[in-house]
Amino acid sequence: MRRQTLNNGSRKRDLPYAGRLSKLPFGSVTKKMLNERIFMFFFTLYAVMGMTLMALIVPRQMLGGSVDVDIDFPSISAFRPFDSGADRANTELSRRAKERRQRTRPPSYRRNRGGGLGQGGESELGYVEYLLPTDTSTEGISDETETEKADSQLLLLKNPSHLCGKHAQSAYEKHPHNYLAQDVLNERSKVVITGVLNQLGFNLALALYNTCNVTHIFGIDDILPNTREHRIEMMDRYAILMKNIPNFQKLTISFSGIHPNSTTGEESRTRDEFDVVHRFNPTHIIHLASYAGRGDDIPFLGNTSGVSLYGDNTQFRLLRQSMVSMEQLLWSLRKVDSGDRKPPHFVHISTTQEGLHRSVQSIRSMYGVAKFINEALASTYQAIFGIVSVGIRLPYIYGPWGRRGSILFEMAERAVGNSTVDIISPGDLLKLKDDFRFIYVDDVVDAFIASMQFRPVQSTVLSLAPDSPSSLLDMTEHMEVLFPRGEDSIGIEKHAIDENAYNQDTKVKRWQTHDQIGWKPSTMLDDGVTKLLAWHFGRSHPFGPPLNENTTSHPNNLFGLMMSTPDHNLPRRLPCASGCTTPELCTPSVFDKVIRVSKHATNSGCQFVVYMISLLSDDDNLPNAPALSDDLCIVAFVANKSPLVQNAIKTEKLPFTDPLLSLNGNIQKNGWTLVWIDNDASFMKENAYALLKLAPHTFFAPEVVKAMFIEANKIGAMSTAAILSMLKYADTRYMPEKEWWKPLPDGTKQQIVYPAEPARRSILFAPAFNFAPDFNPHMTSVTSVATVIAEKKGIKPSPSQLLQNKFYDHASHLVRSQELRSVYASDEEIEKIFPTQWIDSKWIVHELKLEESRQLRCEWYSEQAFWKNSDMEDLSFAFVLAKRRVIGQHGFPTPIREREEFTPLLVEPATQEDMVLGLATAKHATDQEGYQLYIRFAGEK
Repeated sequence: MRRQTLNNGSRKRDLPYAGRLSKLPFGSVTKKMLNERIFMFFFTLYAVMGMTLMALIVPRQMLGGSVDVDIDFPSISAFRPFDSGADRANTELSRRAKERRQRTRPPSYRRNRGGGLGQGGESELGYVEYLLPTDTSTEGISDETETEKADSQLLLLKNPSHLCGKHAQSAYEKHPHNYLAQDVLNERSKVVITGVLNQLGFNLALALYNTCNVTHIFGIDDILPNTREHRIEMMDRYAILMKNIPNFQKLTISFSGIHPNSTTGEESRTRDEFDVVHRFNPTHIIHLASYAGRGDDIPFLGNTSGVSLYGDNTQFRLLRQSMVSMEQLLWSLRKVDSGDRKPPHFVHISTTQEGLHRSVQSIRSMYGVAKFINEALASTYQAIFGIVSVGIRLPYIYGPWGRRGSILFEMAERAVGNSTVDIISPGDLLKLKDDFRFIYVDDVVDAFIASMQFRPVQSTVLSLAPDSPSSLLDMTEHMEVLFPRGEDSIGIEKHAIDENAYNQDTKVKRWQTHDQIGWKPSTMLDDGVTKLLAWHFGRSHPFGPPLNENTTSHPNNLFGLMMSTPDHNLPRRLPCASGCTTPELCTPSVFDKVIRVSKHATNSGCQFVVYMISLLSDDDNLPNAPALSDDLCIVAFVANKSPLVQNAIKTEKLPFTDPLLSLNGNIQKNGWTLVWIDNDASFMKENAYALLKLAPHTFFAPEVVKAMFIEANKIGAMSTAAILSMLKYADTRYMPEKEWWKPLPDGTKQQIVYPAEPARRSILFAPAFNFAPDFNPHMTSVTSVATVIAEKKGIKPSPSQLLQNKFYDHASHLVRSQELRSVYASDEEIEKIFPTQWIDSKWIVHELKLEESRQLRCEWYSEQAFWKNSDMEDLSFAFVLAKRRVIGQHGFPTPIREREEFTPLLVEPATQEDMVLGLATAKHATDQEGYQLYIRFAGEK
């Protein structure tokens, strides 16, 4: 242990591990702040260890229901035993507490030039009473004197209607002095949410915008477990946040705690500290980063040896990550020089599940220990630095956007999946056998919105609990009502819940929560389970039922039940004419009246259709159509107000009262059968053009097998023979093994053997984009590639395209990132790049009879409609195919006699880890005739 001397001659206090801790990735801080931080960290750690040890030794009867512990606290100015009396320490504590109440900012404990604390030089504080906040007290309620009220009058809220949410408005009537004007959630608020992609953080972010009009939201998340498959799934949530919240900032991925920097040692000390308050200047900080992974419900991270800061053990890694992130946030708040403004309002999560609400010795898991330490850290910073926070002890949350692998998520997946599989297992009951508190996620979001506007005088902890208890078996019974199981379903004895004991345990806590933030749960268990299953059902059927199947064949018509849920919990709403949704969820469009006309125009026995789209109101002519054949129909979709349609109608001499209606689909122009739309493109919703181009299967007669879209300006460059060849021979037949003797210059022959090739069927056929020889699209950003494509097509980038480019760039980077990734992750065996495939959608051949083809078209059109980026369908397709490759739905071309333009559709193996370890191999998907299914790309020319 060394003793260092400051520049002003005063002694720096002796601290253990000062040199070693500086190598941890906490960033670069001043020596003064570093020493204070080291002291705070080890003081809290030793205090918690001592209290935990005491809890294991002292009988429960001696501790009672709460924990009040006196801990020897060394002087801040010198690390030595305390030599003052208890009376002197109590006097000092009282004086500091009084000063803290009279000020609108937390007291400063930085050293002054004399070497002491605050304004009094050398501190004589010897110890503090370390009292964990308990949710059975009302110490957080404002008890300010009239003088204190007058001093803070400018900060008090005058009109409760300005508060966001009915719960906060109700609580304001009882405690107006706990609701300050600066804490009101509105368009001026800036909110930092850690864990923004977990179930609670995601729903909270959307609710803050939709309910409170908060547009500036800064998200931090570690996206664990860190595999390519999980990260690409989380990108769907990231896209919704970025698209729907106008000023949602670029997602920050945390590496150490909430720190995004993974560097250590000398390099880390040259960087600025990741100071959340300084960087984002928020009004509210919501700490949810450690919400996922409670109790035995912890995600498997795989072997993280050599890549994790926290070692290989998953539970200890989560414990350390939780402690570090909590301390980083509190330290950032401690450094605030608030002046006339209070620091950002800080709300963090805890748990009621692990016994923390009862007593310390009832904690039985690392998750409970992590929450206990977080509450201890909050209490410590309150006692020393005056940082006031609100902790919320959460029960088990259920609802949409849960985490894959969690118990309720997997139960719901089994419920909406195979009806022969039991919904619940005995193992699930062992993990949640003592849980009788289940709250729907929207109710929890309401509680957070209210608590974000409630600022207590001292740190407090609120508990959320339902009005009545329920068990995992109760949830299973509700699931089986919607998705019945057979009589041989697993039999598990159901035990009665002691409601009297539950009410005795939670009555005071529920009263306190309702008193302070006006919150009570409003979602009944059966309603919540129905919404949960509706979301999972929509997740399993994002584009409605398969071909030739209607929605009524599903139990209780879950598609209809989804109508009562918010849009962000639904599959993306698409036009009814797309065939990618259900009648209950689709939206009307101008194409609804056209479907009957176009089907009639193609019902003359055509197996193939060639079609073009020209929806401009000033179109007066069409290029010459390909030559007709017996099995080919040729259709042009045009605008009814265009000169082209008006002139064609005038040439007809028949006495029609409504020629636009009567002649639609019955007039030809330059070989094209004209089908006109009720309105021109300038009045249509965005992506109307894309609907016909990408999802045409509802517009043609049932006999049509393939449909080929061609851009109007490309038709002249393609011969009729070439068009027919691409339609009729897009599929390839089985070719047996062949051998060929190649003549050599010396007169001899070399034997060449061509292996057999399977029969292939293309679910989609399009040309690859022709980039310049010196441009590699795989080695540059998505934005750069999109710019090249837009310039070649003569398209000016729109704001929606720029936002789409930004998201794709960041998403591809996050999927490629190797930090903290398990060595068992499947990306060890596949390409490290983001596997995009760029096409030129100047022509597309659609296969109309296969469900696999419809799923690909709908996914492509859904992505295009989501971003509303007209004329850049190539960009959306590249991302869709890359996602499919990452999750193993599509493979990569093999080098053995395999044409590069074929990308196979795969049958997903049991797990990606099984593929990596050689325990399973991906199989090619086939149709009923045994043809292997592929996406085919024509070679560049």
